[in-house]
Amino acid sequence: MKTYKEILNESSLARISQHVKDRNVGMITAHRGDATPEQNKKNNKELERSIRDAGHGFVRVKGRYVENYGKPDARNVDEKSYLVIGKKGDDQGGLKDFLVKHGQKYNQDSILHKAHNEETAKLHGTSEGGWPGAGNVEDVGKFHPSRAGEFHSVIRGKKTFNFSNESYELVFNDEINESYLIEKSLAGSDGDVIEHEGGRIDIHTKPQFAPRKQSVIDFVVPEEKRGKGIGTTLLNKALEKHKDLGGQVSSLASLKVFHNAGFRHPKTPDGDFETHKAAFAENWGSLYMAKNDKEGNPYVK
Repeated sequence: MKTYKEILNESSLARISQHVKDRNVGMITAHRGDATPEQNKKNNKELERSIRDAGHGFVRVKGRYVENYGKPDARNVDEKSYLVIGKKGDDQGGLKDFLVKHGQKYNQDSILHKAHNEETAKLHGTSEGGWPGAGNVEDVGKFHPSRAGEFHSVIRGKKTFNFSNESYELVFNDEINESYLIEKSLAGSDGDVIEHEGGRIDIHTKPQFAPRKQSVIDFVVPEEKRGKGIGTTLLNKALEKHKDLGGQVSSLASLKVFHNAGFRHPKTPDGDFETHKAAFAENWGSLYMAKNDKEGNPYVK
């Protein structure tokens, strides 16, 4: 029997898989082992801002390893990298060039890139001293978001893939450039898109791995239209049609809308908004919320 964590991870991966389909994607980090934690944090924030400014979406990937394993001063060390989501179709090498440029800027050994029309991912060397070497390209096998931990490991200079599902965390970021949002449902024929005043909510009606019978896979209200109740209206319209709804919330604004509508995190069903806000922060700005418990009973009656 799968654990709650395993089901939740599969739900997140299924959602991410829909977003990267037919797109140019890649992976990069600004983390360096010889830099201070403060410098790594600063560089990754700067890199994240550059990804946004370039119009790409991204998924945060957190890798964890034990420094000085087996010794009294052993400690967990977290490393952050980014699964970068580019345009659909031929981008004339735009995403690859962006990744190589920033890999060089942050003195990384390599970056990962997969073209929209290829199944395999390639490692592009961006420094002389690291593997596979500046200008060299290494095929690292078929791409899938579930291998993000392995790819994180390899761009950090480890030729052996030693990240298990327990060693990394995926957090989806909803801020994909709006011009890239597709008009149809990300779930294809199993999806239901509801629109209102420029906002949209996309429901997967038959999710394979989600904890509930229906799953929110996209929830967007344009920034200039926020604060007008559009998100609340969208969610209420969705609940009129889909009674056992859940979804991964990736912004505080969305968290507030979902909590006000009676959604709760399954581990804190009686929690107030501040409790959920704290759990959201602890989980890198992402939290699963559901309308009903696993037996189908509403958390808020």
